[in-house]
Amino acid sequence: MTDEIRAEIKRLMKEKGLSQRALAEKLGVNEKSLSRTLLDRGKPAGIWPDILDELGVELTLKRKSD
Repeated sequence: MTDEIRAEIKRLMKEKGLSQRALAEKLGVNEKSLSRTLLDRGKPAGIWPDILDELGVELTLKRKSD
């Protein structure tokens, strides 16, 4: 995920009043794993779909203009 996407996820968490701990609990993962995912550290985590679902958003791809 890009820095822009991670920043938007953090903004949405704040908007919904969700801490990393609260979101991790809702997703059934430990807070450290979620933190690493949001910071893009270590190997990519497979929880991105769950994060997007919990925040009520979807990721779409759009072809760039040349």
